[in-house]
Amino acid sequence: MRLIARPKIRLLAAIALGLSFTAANAAPAPEETADDYFGMAMNWNSVSIENVQDTSTRIFGFRYGKMLTERYGLEGRFGLGIGAYKVDDCTYLPSGGLDCSSQNIRVRNTYGLLGRAYLLTDGNFRPYGVLGFSRANIEVDIDGTDYNYSDSSVSYGLGIDLGTEKLALSVEYLYLMESNGTTVDGFSVGFISRF
Repeated sequence: MRLIARPKIRLLAAIALGLSFTAANAAPAPEETADDYFGMAMNWNSVSIENVQDTSTRIFGFRYGKMLTERYGLEGRFGLGIGAYKVDDCTYLPSGGLDCSSQNIRVRNTYGLLGRAYLLTDGNFRPYGVLGFSRANIEVDIDGTDYNYSDSSVSYGLGIDLGTEKLALSVEYLYLMESNGTTVDGFSVGFISRF
């Protein structure tokens, strides 16, 4: 009987401790609980589309958000694709020749709504996670024929803010979208400013 009771007590204690820790962390800070913030970042993304050669793109992104508590915030994001990236996709033919097609891939824009949760809020090193929904508009040109593709999905990622409470360097990995054979993910470096 004791062998069964001990694991149950430990489990209940762990659940209670976890819930109390979460409740304490979610409690609003006395003063700085409603900071708005703005940020910009350069994103280096990998774009993978089914039946199309994978490529890398750049997206210049903007974000605006509001910290709802000391740890949790909500932000909107908008990104503009920079340039088109040409990929020559070649296949070896059984006869020994090559069959090549020229592909230009461009992320036109992205936008999303994400929640932000800080793991630590004190000091100059503040790791965080993001979770929400994003939409990407992608243009693919294959041998002169344009295909436009738009879709949305769940987005999630991890980042670090390095700096003061008011101005910080932000480094982030974001899995932007995965839907219908298309995946967009990558890293970004930028800044975030609270006011």
